[in-house]
Amino acid sequence: MDYVAIGYYYAIWLNDLQSAELIFENVYNNYPTDPEIVGSLVGIYRQIGRNDQASRILNDWLLYNPNDQTARQMLQDLQLE
Repeated sequence: MDYVAIGYYYAIWLNDLQSAELIFENVYNNYPTDPEIVGSLVGIYRQIGRNDQASRILNDWLLYNPNDQTARQMLQDLQLE
């Protein structure tokens, strides 16, 4: 089953960010190094104002991907908000 597509469906078409958050968190627990999952979960967290959680996910991502400048910039942006 394509949980990423289901998460996007809840987030975009149903505007149900809480359900999308749960879906992406479950998928992230199984695939914490998948860039699409990480980006989606960070995006959901930012939309619902959980910047601390978004920062945690990005910091974890940067442990495994220290040269990811996009993630570094997103983390800096979060720290300024």
